[in-house]
Amino acid sequence: MTERSKKLYQAFMNLTEEKRQAIINAALREFSLNNYATASTNKIVSNANISKGILYHYFGSKKIYIFSYMTIQLLNSPRHLIAKLI
Repeated sequence: MTERSKKLYQAFMNLTEEKRQAIINAALREFSLNNYATASTNKIVSNANISKGILYHYFGSKKIYIFSYMTIQLLNSPRHLIAKLI
């Protein structure tokens, strides 16, 4: 994890649990309905009730956002589930 990624992750984790969940749930919905190329950041920010600037402040790009989302999900997963993925 790069220094920038660590800072972005920490900033995201400093958001309220409610705001983090809103962003994660909006992303989950959008990426479950669309592939990476067609997923809309406009729909994510609309569903999370945040501005696009806020999304890019915490993630920088859609690529970083999806990677961060997957990383956060893995970090919050029980260890036995992670072990099955490795």
